[in-house]
Amino acid sequence: MKKAVFILMALLMVVGLVALVLPTETQATTDNGIYIESVNPNAPPPGYLTVLYYLVGGDITIRLSVNNSSVQTETKLLPTASMAIYVNDNITITDCDYRDIIIDHDTFLSVGPVHFGNFSGLLPGTMDLTLRLAADASGKLYVENICYDVDVSSTTTKGNAPETSYVIGDGGNDSAGSAMLGTAPFEGKISIGGSDAGILPLYSEMTTEHSSNLVISLGNNINNSTLEGDGVPFPQFGGVAHYVGTQGTLVVTGAVLNQQVMLTTLTPIEYQFKIRMQIGPPPQVTPSPSPSPSASPTPSPTPTYPLTVNQTSSCCNVNVSGYGIVNAGSSNTWNISNGSVINVNASYNGSCNTWVNWVGGVATASAMNTTITMNTAKSITANCSNVAGVTPTATSTIIGPTPTPTLMISMNAPQKVNHSGNFTTRVDVANLNLTAGNYSASYIFNYDKNVIVATNVSAGLIGSSVIPVSNWSFVSEGVQGVISVVQNISTATALNGSGILANISFDVVGGYDNTSDIKFNVSNCSVCVLPDMTSCLPAGWLNDMVRVATPTVQNTYNLTVNQTSSCCNVSVAGYGNVTAGSSRTWSDISSGTVINVNASFNGSCNTWGNWIGSVSNISAMNTTITMSANRSITANCTYTSGPGPVGGSNTPSWLWPVVGVMLFLTLALFGYAANRAGWIGKPKGWFGGHMEDYTADGFGEEDVYDKLYGDTGGIEKGTGGGSDMGNDEL
Repeated sequence: MKKAVFILMALLMVVGLVALVLPTETQATTDNGIYIESVNPNAPPPGYLTVLYYLVGGDITIRLSVNNSSVQTETKLLPTASMAIYVNDNITITDCDYRDIIIDHDTFLSVGPVHFGNFSGLLPGTMDLTLRLAADASGKLYVENICYDVDVSSTTTKGNAPETSYVIGDGGNDSAGSAMLGTAPFEGKISIGGSDAGILPLYSEMTTEHSSNLVISLGNNINNSTLEGDGVPFPQFGGVAHYVGTQGTLVVTGAVLNQQVMLTTLTPIEYQFKIRMQIGPPPQVTPSPSPSPSASPTPSPTPTYPLTVNQTSSCCNVNVSGYGIVNAGSSNTWNISNGSVINVNASYNGSCNTWVNWVGGVATASAMNTTITMNTAKSITANCSNVAGVTPTATSTIIGPTPTPTLMISMNAPQKVNHSGNFTTRVDVANLNLTAGNYSASYIFNYDKNVIVATNVSAGLIGSSVIPVSNWSFVSEGVQGVISVVQNISTATALNGSGILANISFDVVGGYDNTSDIKFNVSNCSVCVLPDMTSCLPAGWLNDMVRVATPTVQNTYNLTVNQTSSCCNVSVAGYGNVTAGSSRTWSDISSGTVINVNASFNGSCNTWGNWIGSVSNISAMNTTITMSANRSITANCTYTSGPGPVGGSNTPSWLWPVVGVMLFLTLALFGYAANRAGWIGKPKGWFGGHMEDYTADGFGEEDVYDKLYGDTGGIEKGTGGGSDMGNDEL
């Protein structure tokens, strides 16, 4: 008996230890049709800031073959989701400057599954896929233009280990704002016909550029299948810092060729996938107004109920998503439409370090981040306390895709600045949510005084509100390198959104390619409520850097036209001529210049050969050359025996036979005409004709003599006049 009890106790202890060690899976429930997933986010690594992003668009494509069946493809839109991306607050300065980034898998929350069909009958029922990250995804966000190539091409080959191989880059550098994350461990938890069927791994490299995947599965129907897609880099402006917090698109493609899922039995499948995720800042939530009465019949307007957040006796701040912030020691009330589900998030102010609970009708009283459903008048309070020796810990729970954006203040400097020039760096603010009152923003920043020197700190602008600079000074009087700034803000109404907190003017004193960080001294930075400065807003502070631009050198090149061994002349448009037997060189021709060159025959040439050198068309006598390097060209011509020049744009070779034929025809026509006139074919006289043929109609013999010999003077014609010549002698 004792032995049995001992064994039972031992088994219970083992089960208890296993329960403590094994992680618990996130539970998914449905609340009014909204998929809710609740997790505890990890704290960011040291030196990183948390930037909240929403999945605001995108799609997923699955190309499926079941047990080597035919291949069927379905594409579905992704549901909204949220995630925290940890961004290094410093830029790593290398040949291609970047920030390290990490997507925290614990904070990747999808509001619901993707509903697929049954892939044209390949599956016994419809498939639901819930997308999740199995582990953190880390990579780089590039902040220097045209310096890194992040296109991804992968090939998945059945039987290989590993199955998928990657080629990074397509030979052309991509723009700043491009991002590359190493193998992103996405996976899809699937159910088919309502029954759990397993997990689909969706692992692959993730990029903001082009991604493609090719499947090699010999003998199978999915063989040679290709999926590809394009991402979109993150824009430089509009976020919490350059390229940070703006809207871009990440894309991932890949394939798995050795997976099994539970259909009626474990069944082998092969599939290819593409995921496109358009992510950006959290959308602005606008309270739903009560509907206006419409024409008869008049429907009942949606009722509204007051929500009061009362922190007058608490040291917690409360953010009411889409409505505003209630600071410790204050209270606020909003009228909200019936049925609205509002996210409320409690945070410590400077005098709090321990979470207690909510009082009022919230969904989860023990969670700092929870929701409240407005179906009646509600009044809530977030209770915090201060416990000596306790360091505040992040105990918030994210519920659904509505985390509260953190106030972000960031340096916003140009990427490159001109040598010996000047420039302005903005101190940008985002996710600002101030109620009416008095505040003070104070911060210290430093920079490399050997590269840049500050000359002024001037007022900023948020909406239409000018944010004055109350005071700025060098921390060590008169010494460049560290500056302290104080800005007191007094607002009679709520001050929300994004804008410019201040403008810092710098002169450049460093050499070419020198760099300088412009960094906040975070331990001395705060945004607090006046006058006591004890109630401060949680904020993130992002740094930036500048580089002194290297001057652009305009390359020039030489062009040589060498005709020393050729009988061609060459005309170089805009520069001059080169005659046969000579050579000529022109220097300092700008890179990219396109020049027309034309070859022609000299007296000893008649046949075109070709160009030697980098002309655009070596077979054309008239062509062009582009100056992208030093060039040397020769136009080759030769002499070919025959009637004249042959080739190119001079006398064509077919001309001389044509001339001969026309000459022959001309002579033949002339002969025919002469014969018809009687000038040809007579035995005597002109051309052998009889004299009498030419004496008719008063055209006598004397006229004939005159026409043939001119006026003979004293020579008598005919038989009279004492002439010694008779007709017979003629």
